[in-house]
Amino acid sequence: MYFCNVVSKTRLYQLIALYNSIRDTCADFKVFVLCMDNDTARILKQAELENAILITLEEIENEVPKSLKSTRSTSEYCWTLKPVLLSYVFEHFENIDWLTYLDADMYFFSNPQKILSLSDSCSVLLSEHDSNEQIKFVEEAVGRFNAGLVSFKNSINGKDCLHWWKKQCLKWCYNTTVTGQFGDQKYLEDIFILFKDTCPITVPGVNIAPWNDAKYSINLKEGKLYINDDPLILYHYCGFRLINKNNCVFMFGNTCKPIIHNPYMKAVKDTVNLVESIEPGFDGCFIEESKAGKFQTFSLDTIWTAQNEAGGYC
Repeated sequence: MYFCNVVSKTRLYQLIALYNSIRDTCADFKVFVLCMDNDTARILKQAELENAILITLEEIENEVPKSLKSTRSTSEYCWTLKPVLLSYVFEHFENIDWLTYLDADMYFFSNPQKILSLSDSCSVLLSEHDSNEQIKFVEEAVGRFNAGLVSFKNSINGKDCLHWWKKQCLKWCYNTTVTGQFGDQKYLEDIFILFKDTCPITVPGVNIAPWNDAKYSINLKEGKLYINDDPLILYHYCGFRLINKNNCVFMFGNTCKPIIHNPYMKAVKDTVNLVESIEPGFDGCFIEESKAGKFQTFSLDTIWTAQNEAGGYC
């Protein structure tokens, strides 16, 4: 499988954790990583992630109007570059059948190949938010589909759709819902209408997240996590933020659920230790202390130790 990601140093630890989860669940894969800053590029190069192909910002910015970078925030510019990166990979690398974009705060628990179960009949795969009833209304503002997981087929229809999305994001991509749009994400609703071979991902256990996990029974069977009776494939850790190398918070109203978060805490802590061994002075991944003070703080070590002492995930 072929994946890609746009990452800055603020999500570097989580990107490495995501990469490791793909390595542990997928036999044959490549991850194309657009490095948004020199720190990210330097550390990832030294991390020697065997199946990661690093792409610098300079390599793709010739396809972007120079004025955009100064008029959009870092996160808005990252969103803008998602379809730009997807197009770049299709143009410069051969033999890619499907290319799947993943946000850095995702983590695989079982084989990602199942995501492409509709690959024979579709050219674009979109992930529905499928929100809990209590927050379903939010989708009216941010969109029916989540832009953290989008997959395109290397076909005429797939690339036509990608070209349209790229054009729209270059034109407008901001972190606001006032205009009826929202970043790169609300465009996915238009894609679903305009391009007939666009399909929702219907595989159970994909893109489970804080906005929908209350709908499911989450349990552990023989060492593997299940959502109801289906294996958990991909969890989206939206709202997880590191304060420093030892502590984290859960933003946007999210809460710590040990059965889901403990294995991720361990994975992130492992990447913290890896980066520490590469560059001990690196500390560019943390949210501002002033923002962190609004939330309950959790220790990565304490949570993982408590899990071990309990003899399981909960």
